[in-house]
Amino acid sequence: MSFLLASLTVSTFAQSSGDMFVGTLLGFSVTKTSVHVGDYDGDNNPEIELNVSPGFHYFVANNFRVGLQAELGRTSQKNDNDDKYSMNTLSIGPVAAYYIQITDRFSIAPELSFYFTHAKTKEETSHITVEDKYNGFAIGARLLNFEFRPVTHFGVSANLFGLGLLHMKQKDSDPETSTNTFNLSLGVNPSVGVRYFF
Repeated sequence: MSFLLASLTVSTFAQSSGDMFVGTLLGFSVTKTSVHVGDYDGDNNPEIELNVSPGFHYFVANNFRVGLQAELGRTSQKNDNDDKYSMNTLSIGPVAAYYIQITDRFSIAPELSFYFTHAKTKEETSHITVEDKYNGFAIGARLLNFEFRPVTHFGVSANLFGLGLLHMKQKDSDPETSTNTFNLSLGVNPSVGVRYFF
């Protein structure tokens, strides 16, 4: 009987005004490239990428949340001749999402974000080390963002469709150097997140 009462009390978790959570997105990937040209076969060492994205979010109205999110990323690669390349990034900015309730515990929550971004690259060879710094901004849309909250204090998310635009400008470069990167992700490399509600 007590189990039945407990089940009834947690049977629905609508996203209500005043709810809040802390959470993070986690990502890890390894990319390895092989080259075959005529009689030549070559392998590049793996490129390793790690991303962690902690944040705090608050529901300002039913089914509508805002938050502050940070993203920390590192990409690194080491070649056979001990040449090394690494890139560290830090992004921080506001996010907003609107929840469309599918069931009592499952929602689709399209999310928009705007980040200020700083990146530092480092290339090390046996003769020289070159470091560059970049500043810019990123705009993102996680359009097919699923959220599942099986119990009162815990939830998970997965995004299967996203768009992103990244603009970066190199500091102290002559001539002035900037880059624009557009990203579309559909079903591949999904981002997965965990949330703790309180």
